[in-house]
Amino acid sequence: MGEAATRVSFETRRRYPGIPWQDIIGMRHRLVHGHDAVDQGKLWDTLVDDLPALIADLERTLEAEAPSE
Repeated sequence: MGEAATRVSFETRRRYPGIPWQDIIGMRHRLVHGHDAVDQGKLWDTLVDDLPALIADLERTLEAEAPSE
């Protein structure tokens, strides 16, 4: 998810300030480059508490960004 977030244009990120883009990207960097310093409890809490709502927000964003038919 963090890698995909880096590919979202800055314009799109500005249109959806409710999505924590920098937090998503930052977590990706921490997991990839600082995996030995990851707080496992915080990671688990993020997965359980924050990820479901984030996925719902991202799905709404994708629907809003989809070209009209």
